[in-house]
Amino acid sequence: MNGLFKNILDDLPSGVWLTDSDDRVIYINKAMTAIAGASAEKFTGLYVFKDLDKPGNKEFLESYRKVKKNLFPGEYEVRLKDSEGKGFVHRGWLTPRVTDGKYAGMIVTAEDITEKDIFEEALKDSEEKFRRTIEFAADGILLGSHEGFIIEANQAACELFGMSKREILNLHISKMPFTKESLERSPMRFDLLKEGKTVISERAILRKDGSEIIIEMKTKMMDDGTYQSIYRDITERKRIERELKKNEEKYSRLIHNINDGIGIVDKNENFIFANESAERIFAVGKNGLENRSLWDFISESNKNKILSETSKRQSGQST
Repeated sequence: MNGLFKNILDDLPSGVWLTDSDDRVIYINKAMTAIAGASAEKFTGLYVFKDLDKPGNKEFLESYRKVKKNLFPGEYEVRLKDSEGKGFVHRGWLTPRVTDGKYAGMIVTAEDITEKDIFEEALKDSEEKFRRTIEFAADGILLGSHEGFIIEANQAACELFGMSKREILNLHISKMPFTKESLERSPMRFDLLKEGKTVISERAILRKDGSEIIIEMKTKMMDDGTYQSIYRDITERKRIERELKKNEEKYSRLIHNINDGIGIVDKNENFIFANESAERIFAVGKNGLENRSLWDFISESNKNKILSETSKRQSGQST
């Protein structure tokens, strides 16, 4: 991973970890080590469906499997207990890494929301405390009437939209400064809300000062027929995703075009990747090494040498 982007990810307050196409953890940032309670060395190299298949992780693994199958981002939330029986809650996003239309791994974000979750539960029976929570929440929150007119907005929402509370109240949600293009991509879905579904959308906001941000909007209809929308600024997250993709594409082109043969094999010495130069060296056609065993190309006289090199690789030594 490019050093600059590694530094950026390491400085993020949210936990981030990446997996490869085999769902093996290849990177974990500093915040995630704190959330996971494990060092990067201990976490890196674990296989999601093998090493993380433990009690309490069922919902996470189901979400991971669904996102991997659909190649579409999804949110997850897990509630677990530590060795002392103390409960904690993690929430985050699963974003598939896709190369040439195929699954290439996962970007997983995580946030420890235990305290926030406990706090919200404690406020359910108090309308005044509920309003205070809305007002001081880090995410933007809008409440709307059954007809879609905004009846409440917190300070974070005002800051996101670049509007005063007076300007926002009584506006129809469709009149908020979403860009035309983002509304065309993600139109209002009151029909789904009335069916009781939670609608998650990404839209761009063009503020009065000319600045544009990307927000994630999560909306649901409440029991009394009103609507609640939570807004989060994901501009930086989208920028990082674009940079990661750009970086992956850059190094992918480099690996594919280099004159040296490069191949990657799994623990059973089966090829899981080979560039064009490697295919030429082994005299096979395009994708001819895919799922082939390295042993198919090694003479009996060289097998002991290869076994020795394999043993060194598995112990972390270079060969």
